[in-house]
Amino acid sequence: MAWMCGLGWLCILLAICCGATVIASYSVALTYGHIYPFLPAISETGVLYPEKYVFRELTNLSAFLFISNAFVRFMQYKLVAEQCREGHAKLCRLNTVAFLVAILAGLGMTLVANFEIEKHWSIHDIGAMTAFLSGLTFCWLQCAMSYKLRDHGVINSSAVCHSRTMLALTITFCVLVFGVFQAKASVDWGRYRPRYHFLAKLKWSPKDPGYVYHVVSNTAEWCMCGGMVLFMLTFTYEFQQIVITSDISSTAYW
Repeated sequence: MAWMCGLGWLCILLAICCGATVIASYSVALTYGHIYPFLPAISETGVLYPEKYVFRELTNLSAFLFISNAFVRFMQYKLVAEQCREGHAKLCRLNTVAFLVAILAGLGMTLVANFEIEKHWSIHDIGAMTAFLSGLTFCWLQCAMSYKLRDHGVINSSAVCHSRTMLALTITFCVLVFGVFQAKASVDWGRYRPRYHFLAKLKWSPKDPGYVYHVVSNTAEWCMCGGMVLFMLTFTYEFQQIVITSDISSTAYW
C-alpha cells in the first residue's frame, strides 16, 4: 500500500500555529486585563493564569513544527546535494550545521514556553536569546544553502534566494533594534521604578519611564517573529514537491 502527499502543508501549519499562539494568548490576557493593550512583549501575553497555559501549549507545538520543517529541509537538501559533485562534502556539513541550529532554536522556544518571566536573568530569558539568535542563524544558513544549490543549477530560483536574503536582513535589523531598545527600556524602568514588582511591567503604559523604548523593542520583536514565519513559508513550494511514501507488508498473519 502506498500513499502520497506534498509536504507544503507543514510550512502553512507552522505559520497558522505561530499566529494562533500570539493571537490567542494576547486575547485571553487582554480579556482578563492582565496587560496594557498596545503592543506588549510577546512573552508578556503568557505570564499569568489562564493565558499562560494557552501560550505554553501553542508555543511548544510551534517549536515541534519548526523542528519538523527543519528536518524536512535537512532531508531535502541532503538528497539534492548528492547531485552536486563539486563541493558535496561542504554542502552536507552546512546542511548538518543548519539542522542542529534549528534544533537549538526549537529548544529555546520550549524554554520560553515553560519557564516564566522572572525579575532578573532567568531560563526564560536564556531561552528567548537562544531562540532568536539560533533562528536568525538558521535563516542565514538557509540563504547560503539556497544560493549554493542555485549556482549548481539544482533548485531555488534567484527570486526565491533574494527573497530569503531580504527577509534575513529584515530579521537581523529587528533583532538589533529589539536588543538595543529593550536594554534601554529596562535600564530606565529600573532607575525610576526600583521598588516596583517586576510583574508591574505587564501594565507598562505611557506614564511609565522607558515606555517609548519599550514599544519600539516590542514592535521589533513582533516583526522579527513575523519575518521568521514568512521565511519558513518560502519553503512551501519546494516542500510540496516532496512526498511521503508508506509501504507496509507482512506475512505474520496470513
